Parts: sequence; structure tokens; C-alpha cells
Amino acid sequence: MLGRGVLDGLAGSAFIADVDARDRAPLRIVGSVAGGFIVGAVAAIASMILLLAMYVLVSGRGAEGLAGITNLLITLRDAKTASLTSTLLQLILDTGVNLAFALAFVATAAVIFSRHLRVFVTIAARFRWRLVVSGVALSILVLAPVFIVDRFVTGPPSAIPLIAISPDWLQRLGYLLTAVLFIPAAAAEELVFRGWLLRQAAAFIRRPLLLLLATGFLFAVMHLDFNPDSLLTRTLMGAGFAYMTLRLGGIEFSIGAHAANNMLIMLLIQPLTLHLPRQTSAISALSLIEDAVLIAGYILITEAVARSATLGRLSGLRPEEVTASSAFPPERLAGPPR
Repeated sequence: MLGRGVLDGLAGSAFIADVDARDRAPLRIVGSVAGGFIVGAVAAIASMILLLAMYVLVSGRGAEGLAGITNLLITLRDAKTASLTSTLLQLILDTGVNLAFALAFVATAAVIFSRHLRVFVTIAARFRWRLVVSGVALSILVLAPVFIVDRFVTGPPSAIPLIAISPDWLQRLGYLLTAVLFIPAAAAEELVFRGWLLRQAAAFIRRPLLLLLATGFLFAVMHLDFNPDSLLTRTLMGAGFAYMTLRLGGIEFSIGAHAANNMLIMLLIQPLTLHLPRQTSAISALSLIEDAVLIAGYILITEAVARSATLGRLSGLRPEEVTASSAFPPERLAGPPR
């Protein structure tokens, strides 16, 4: 399904078409990174304090003031098992903090590079929510079997998180619904790594395969988990998300795919806690097979949306938004203009 013409065509993706000399200016790059981190850190801290304060007030502990916020953080840190309340609170915190940082960081870069914030998100006239939903649905459909195999072949002996969270079905339903928060959480990472970093790297790297692998590797390294198995998997994931972004002209589909991956982990593999154990496993034959299925699955669902008139229409994707190739000209990518 992935021909050389499609891969080579990514160099002409409209998502990076406006990258020019100003994106290679050293002072702008240093200023955007340094300034972005500073502004982003301030925004993230402010967001965390605001969210914790709101929770303390809503829970009736407002009289405790700063001590109440501190005690809440300690409770989350020391929690030995996940509960519906702790999972929901941590997801809200992670989402709020990461979104605040990402928006502040990329907005700073947009100002320094004299760009509109939208160019780091999509080439479409408006954000394509249906493409996000398609990314979630198709990723779960393709990757759920991989997670299930991983769970029962190499996974921990503990119960499935969705079942272990509570014997009450309403609690389990609540845990399932909290997974929706992974969509805005994934949006924060995609905005930084596929929105800003991919465009920034494209200012220096125009060979598509090298661009995908380089940004995928940086995505993996920034997670600070250097276990070889995890590093390889995240590199391929990052490359797959970058492929989606270049092929479909924006980060919407990769947001959905990224969120689906995190949803499946939380529901089937590992509950959300503040002290996840680091893996020490080496790369195995099974993990290589899973990685191959992962990247093949990402390419498969991306090409399905890009080439199928029905999926393209359901996803709100227009033919002119899809990166063309010599093998698949625009009129064959997603049906007639809508």
C-alpha cells in the first residue's frame, strides 16, 4: 500500500510547504526553544495550581488553603493503587498542565517566527474534529488485537485495569469514560512534536524517511525512557504520527491515533499512576513483530482514510488536503471534491 511515490511525495506536503529561511535562522530557533520553555513552564505551573485549587474548593477543603493543595499532591504521589477518583484527577492535571505548556510553547514559537498558530495544527480552514474521531476509532480497531496479545503473552500477572479498578460496573464505566481525556492530552504532545518539531526539522531535513525517523527518535528520547524496547517502539510511533501529519495535512488524525494508544494502555495494560515502574526488557522477537504491526497499522489506516472516498468523506477530509504522489494524484485520493 505504501509505494515509493507516496513516501517521496511527503516532501511536498502542504503542512511544511511554507517552511523557509526564517525557520533556519539560529537566533529565532534558540529564542523559540528557550522562550518557549520559560513561557510554557510558567503556564504549566499556573495551570496546575489553578486545577488543584479548584479541586480542593469543590471537594470542600478550601479552608486548608495551600496545605490542602500540598496534601492532595502527596496523596496522589503515595497512592499504591489506582482508583476512579485518582485516575480522573491525574488525567485532568496531566491534560491541563500539558496543554498549557504546549499552547504557550508553540504560541511563543509562532510569534518569534511570525507565523499564525494555526499553521502548527492544520492546513485546513478549521480544525477537523471528525478526523480526530476517525484516528481514535481506526487505531483502536487495528491496534487493540496487538495490545490484547501483549497483555496475555508478556503482560503483568495483575488483573486488567478496566476490571481491577472496581467490582462495580458503574465505576468501571466511569473509568472507561475518563479515557476520553486522553484526546486533549494527546493533542498537547502532537502540537509540540508534530506541529512545531516536525516543521522545525523540515527546515533542515527534506528527505521524508530521514525526517520521519529523526523526529520519531526525538519524540522517544523526550519521554526519558531509554529502555531499548520502549525507545524503538516510541521512535516508530513518532514516525507513524509524523507520517499521518504530512500525508493528511495536519495533526488531527495523529491526535486520535496517539490518544487511542494511551487509552488502550490505561484500559488493558497499566493503570495510570505517578510511579510507573521502568521496564528493563531487551528487544525481543515478539516486540519486533509488535513494532512491525504497529507501524504497518498506522500506515494502513492513514492510507485508508487518504484513498477511500467513503472514509475521507466521513472523516471530513478534502482531496486537496491530502499529500499527492505520482502514483496517486489528488483526484484519486479521497473521491470527488465536496
